[in-house]
Amino acid sequence: MSLRIVVVDDDDPFRDALGRHLSGLGHDVASFPSVERCLPHLTRSHVDLITLDLDMPRIDGMTLLTALYRKGHKLPIL
Repeated sequence: MSLRIVVVDDDDPFRDALGRHLSGLGHDVASFPSVERCLPHLTRSHVDLITLDLDMPRIDGMTLLTALYRKGHKLPIL
């Protein structure tokens, strides 16, 4: 089963490696270096899973996590 996965991490090498690994497993991966850059994608695309760095500059992962759950999103987030 192929999942649509969003990877949000400000560590470029880690984000790229994780994205390549997940793509290699057959998943559709969209990678972003910040919460700000991923927000437009989340509002216009169906996502099955988000991998989220909690410690990022400006808007951190916990802020996004809290906002998604307040809006009723129940998708898995790692």
